[in-house]
Amino acid sequence: MNKCCSGIQGKVPDMSHRHAGFGLIEVLISLLILAVGLLGLGSLQSTGLTMTSEARNRSQAIFLADDIFERARANRSNLAAYQVDALNDPDCNENFSIDNAGVAADDLAEWQNSLACLLPNGTGSVNVADSTVTVQVTWDANSGNDDDGSLTMAAEI
Repeated sequence: MNKCCSGIQGKVPDMSHRHAGFGLIEVLISLLILAVGLLGLGSLQSTGLTMTSEARNRSQAIFLADDIFERARANRSNLAAYQVDALNDPDCNENFSIDNAGVAADDLAEWQNSLACLLPNGTGSVNVADSTVTVQVTWDANSGNDDDGSLTMAAEI
């Protein structure tokens, strides 16, 4: 037998006790990282839904502002009659019908009902100065903040 290696035979260090539980710690850390990642994905999904809802509301407000512009443009001879302040507590009437009180009055009543029905707590005002019509539409943003959604558009008619 070789003298240099004779003392090493049979003295293999026992490594199993030093690494006991190491696999369990790896699994727990992996689960922690996975949980943090899933929480991040949940937050991202929630934020995405909120932003999608806000984008839908803003698009709807733009369409409704354009609607009242077109109604006023179609009735240019009676433009001053389109001046209206915002309603304090708008109600949506799904069975709305016009009163035949006049074209401008009917247009404004239908427009305000559309605001209340299509936007959360939606309301709007129209300001007429000479041939410039300014429309402001507001709604509840439902974002958890005190900031409401708001849109102001002006057009020369």
